Amino acid sequence: MCWALPTIWNLLLTTIVASTAHKSIACDLQFTKGNHKFKGSSKILSLEGSVPQNMFGVDKCFIGFSGNASAWGTIVSFFALGAEGNPPKCKNIEFLMLTDKNHIHHSLDLRNWMYIPEKHFAIGSGSDFAIGAMSAGSTPKEAVILASKHDIHTGLGCKVYSI
Repeated sequence: MCWALPTIWNLLLTTIVASTAHKSIACDLQFTKGNHKFKGSSKILSLEGSVPQNMFGVDKCFIGFSGNASAWGTIVSFFALGAEGNPPKCKNIEFLMLTDKNHIHHSLDLRNWMYIPEKHFAIGSGSDFAIGAMSAGSTPKEAVILASKHDIHTGLGCKVYSI
């Protein structure tokens, strides 16, 4: 008998943490392809100028992703080309945004963003560890590092962006 993992498992392979208390967002740097993992540069995109102003009504924002890295490449290209037209369709990907207004937003499709009225929030397989760490006073960087100690899909360093 062959068992397939539910689609939601494709959304969970990382840790992205945003905090209004620390005015920052952080990500781990581990990417996975099959049974191999490797270090990437970042899972967070920094946007400023007309693109975030037109799409989100802010001058600057950081958008982190969890899930399908191929879809992420399409999304980065969409923003790099000026975000003209409809956003690309998203499958097996989740987003976390921190804005220059120090607000956290969450989305599964780039079209519908939900405001998160919390001091901190996280997505990915290490999110529970990260939220627990931040509830105990950790910074986003410390939360990602702690998550990497307990979650096999999080690791290989951390990158932090501040507003």
